[in-house]
Amino acid sequence: MPTKIEKKSRNIVIEWDEVKNKFFDVVQDGKPWTSQPVMGERLMAMHRRPDEKNSWEGGSAVQTLGYLRDGYRAKEFLHSAEYVPQAMKKRPSWSDCDGEIDTGRLLAGRDDFFLNRADRESRPGLRLQVEFAFASGCGSKTIQDYGAWVAGLIGSLEASGYDLVVDLWIPLEDLYQGDSYGFRSNVLVRVKRNNEVSDFTEWSVIFGPTGYRHIGFTAKCVAGDKIGKRATQSLGHTIGGKTWGVQYDKETSTVMITVNQRAYQGEEFPKQKLTDEAIEAGLLPGKF
Repeated sequence: MPTKIEKKSRNIVIEWDEVKNKFFDVVQDGKPWTSQPVMGERLMAMHRRPDEKNSWEGGSAVQTLGYLRDGYRAKEFLHSAEYVPQAMKKRPSWSDCDGEIDTGRLLAGRDDFFLNRADRESRPGLRLQVEFAFASGCGSKTIQDYGAWVAGLIGSLEASGYDLVVDLWIPLEDLYQGDSYGFRSNVLVRVKRNNEVSDFTEWSVIFGPTGYRHIGFTAKCVAGDKIGKRATQSLGHTIGGKTWGVQYDKETSTVMITVNQRAYQGEEFPKQKLTDEAIEAGLLPGKF
């Protein structure tokens, strides 16, 4: 008989609301999470001492709860459009001689009651996989700048006519108990479905100071519940040799945004490198 080859990786898709609600359930409401003792115990400790700040985690549970409710509003996000070249939205115009008749304007006595709809290039649906996995030494400023660039990219792509599906992508090894050594799990958190309007503030918390070590860690364990596995004590090992980049597979209409998972404290996010790669792939307008 042929030797059975063990699968070396898996994909697990979960919804953003599942992650957000689990954090609220445990940290805000004190509901035990017995199926995931590693993260369940951490979150219950946050419930008991919500104001306690942890420098490695990036802050307190109170801060994270506030970011989940109201969004994380770093100055980088407020200026995210400056991070990438923006496509121009074509707007409709009004005419007095040609176009579709708008009865409201006609009855109001307007001369320019013909609507000329802007021609908008029809583009395919596009799936963005935004990598979100970092070692303990990666600084929060790097993650914030990365988040601002992602927000700017989403805005530009939507202005260009793309209908986006956006997944946060957490690829790690040795994430769940019982897996063979080096087994890789790809946790995909769906933060935007197709035909939905983007609301970056809804999930901007993940790029905040506590985002990865509060919300990202919670996502790993929510995914574990989905497949019936407990997370390991380490909550997974980062993958060495990965680099910041943008890869566009036109056949599958998938854009993968990758990171250096082991970026050191103080390493700057290379926004120009990713911008240039997105321009070269035809995802962004020309250089600015």
